[in-house]
Amino acid sequence: MKVENIIKSALLVILLSFLVYQSFIASAERKVDTTSEDQEASPEENKEETEQEEQNNQHDNNQSSENNQDNSANENNNEENNSNNETNTNESSNEKKYVALTFDDGPLPETTPRVLEELAKFNAKATFFMLGSQVEYYPQLAQQVAAAGHEVANHSQTHPDLTKLSLEKLEYQMETPRNNIEKATGIRPHLMRPPYGAVNDQVIAYAEKNNDSVIQWSVDTLDWQSKDPRAINDVIKRDVISGSIVLMHDIHPTTVDALPEALQYLSDEGYEFLTVSELMEITNQSGVGPIYGKVK
Repeated sequence: MKVENIIKSALLVILLSFLVYQSFIASAERKVDTTSEDQEASPEENKEETEQEEQNNQHDNNQSSENNQDNSANENNNEENNSNNETNTNESSNEKKYVALTFDDGPLPETTPRVLEELAKFNAKATFFMLGSQVEYYPQLAQQVAAAGHEVANHSQTHPDLTKLSLEKLEYQMETPRNNIEKATGIRPHLMRPPYGAVNDQVIAYAEKNNDSVIQWSVDTLDWQSKDPRAINDVIKRDVISGSIVLMHDIHPTTVDALPEALQYLSDEGYEFLTVSELMEITNQSGVGPIYGKVK
C-alpha cells in the first residue's frame, strides 16, 4: 500500500513538472514571436525616419542656400551703399568753399602792414572798409592795401551812427571818405559798411542813389573787445561756413596775433579767400542796395 502511494506521488510530481515545462515553452515562444515582429517593423520605421531626416536635411540646405543668397544680397547692398557714401564724401570734399575776410577802421601803421603780411602768406585776398579820416592821415598805407590786390571800401569818415544824421551830414560821411580813398588809391569804392551796422530807410535810399552796396557781416569775431587771440579763433572755427563774411578790425594787435591760426585753419578746411565783390559775383548776389549778411 505504501509502495502504491509512493508511485502515485511520483507520477503526480512528474505530471506537474511536465505541465510547468509546457507552460515555460509556450511563454518562450510568445516572447520570440513578439521580438520577431518588433524586428520586422524596425526597417520600416527606420526607413521612415531616414526619409524624414533626408527631408529635414534638404529643408536645412534650402534654408541655408536662401540665407546665403540673402547674405550675398546684403553684402552687395552694403558695397553699393559704401560706394555711394564714398561718392558723396568725395563730392562733398570736392565742393568749393568760400569766405570773405573783412577789416574795419583802418588803415593804421602799427597793425595794417602786419595784417597784409599774414594775408600774403596764404595768398588771401580781403576787403578793407576804411575810415576817410585814417586815409587822410595815411594815404600811402591805403595805396599799399590796394596794390596788394585787396579790395578798398567805405566805412564813413569818422565812424558815427548814420541813422542819427541829417541827410546833409550823411552825405558828408559817405562822400568825403569815397573821395579820400579814390585820391589815395585811384579806386572809387561802391561798397559801404555802415558803422555799427546801423541802417535805416534814409541810409538805404542814399546807398541806392549812389549805386552803393551796403555790406554787413555774418560772423562777428568780437575782436574789438577780446584780448585773447584764441577767443577770436574759437568764433571763426565755430561759425564760419561757406559764404561767410567775417568781421574783424585791422587796428587791434590781438587781431593780428589771431590771424596766423585763423588763416591756417580756414586754408586746411579748404576755404578760398575772396573779396566781398568776388563773393557776391560767385554767389550771384551782386546788385544795388541790399544789405549783405550771410551770403548763401
